Amino acid sequence: MEMTDTADGLLARLTPKFKETNAYLAKIHQRRKRVFLAKAS
Repeated sequence: MEMTDTADGLLARLTPKFKETNAYLAKIHQRRKRVFLAKAS
């Protein structure tokens, strides 16, 4: 069983909705990192 953390910092079962949300947040952070690294170089 896969788990993820909630906004409260608690563990919850990784449901399809959580997977979708996590993927969306990961995409945002990857984009920010790419922009930051582009500005740094």
